[in-house]
Amino acid sequence: LLRSWRLRPLNFVFRKPPWDHVEFTSGSEEAFRQVSLLRDAGEFEKMRGLVPESLIEELRRDAVFTKEIWTSRSLVHVKSLGVFTTRLWPDENRHLSLWVTQVLQAEEEYCSGRGEWQVERLHKWTFKRVLLNEHSEEVSDWRLVALDKSCW
Repeated sequence: LLRSWRLRPLNFVFRKPPWDHVEFTSGSEEAFRQVSLLRDAGEFEKMRGLVPESLIEELRRDAVFTKEIWTSRSLVHVKSLGVFTTRLWPDENRHLSLWVTQVLQAEEEYCSGRGEWQVERLHKWTFKRVLLNEHSEEVSDWRLVALDKSCW
């Protein structure tokens, strides 16, 4: 909660407020659900534009690895536990960006020929929002840029 409060002053600096804790929390949970659903369905092409190519390839490798061990994997429930880290820093294009790493608790179901397992895992997903480009204020949409875990 404290890290979230530290971001609130940004809303006074930009015309379009860049930080909304409620919106970010629900958006990160929905992103987790959608990426998990697309990954498990093998629909990686639908991730283009939403997820960087490097992450798509990582998710594709994870899906191949998962099929070698498990007959199926599915997300049962996801819940945000809060902000882990924040950073206001230029990105690779030298655009001032806000980087927020969210901790998400996921309940996942794995099935194999030997049975079913439900596991709870913590994930840290990092999202980025560009605030200023080289010409003006931008305040882009949030974009997933990093994740810390793959298949269990």
